[in-house]
Amino acid sequence: MRRLMKNPAYKKKVELKKKRMKSTPELMVRAQKQARDMVRKKFYPKYDEMGREGKAKVNQMVSLKHGPKIAKIARRLLPKVKIQSRELVKRARELATEK
Repeated sequence: MRRLMKNPAYKKKVELKKKRMKSTPELMVRAQKQARDMVRKKFYPKYDEMGREGKAKVNQMVSLKHGPKIAKIARRLLPKVKIQSRELVKRARELATEK
């Protein structure tokens, strides 16, 4: 991966991808991740202090127990995630025009 990051063609590809708006499924994945983090923070406040095995167990329990709740929260978060994504794209395009 380190070698790939040095490749100028790859750098250009990443730069162009930052300027492009993400598709709805990609944004939904981001919303689901935020929703999962919210649920995890609510039910397992000491998640950050856990070891790797504990985190894996908690992740599994959260996805099993709270899967429908996470999907519902993600649907509600989607408009906010779209706005955030729009802002990121806008900032990337502004930075590109300044160069």
